[in-house]
Amino acid sequence: MKTLAVLALALAALLPTLSASDAPPAATQLCTTLLAAIATNDLEAFQKDGNDAFRSGLTKPMFKSVSAQLSPLFKDGYESEFLTSLKQLKMDVYLWKITPKTGNDQFVAKLVLEEGKVAGFWIN
Repeated sequence: MKTLAVLALALAALLPTLSASDAPPAATQLCTTLLAAIATNDLEAFQKDGNDAFRSGLTKPMFKSVSAQLSPLFKDGYESEFLTSLKQLKMDVYLWKITPKTGNDQFVAKLVLEEGKVAGFWIN
């Protein structure tokens, strides 16, 4: 019984290490670039690393509307915490918790990459 208790404690101590992982630097940089583009209402920077569908699927008025809603939250800075990565339909999906320095809200940012290019980016 003592052996089981010691094993349980040892496993509990390892759990944060086992579950903690970092996003690949390229994905982190893309997320940072996309959030900065939203904060500064820079459609060109937002679409720069996107695939053809990502670039053509977002109009200037659509981006301006989203940026107008979110830029006040992100322009004063934010903290990001990488949550996890997934594989979906042969694409790489990365999730971050985003906490703006202003306000009390938190968001989940979802970055989808297809062959290294942005295929989607959502903030919920």
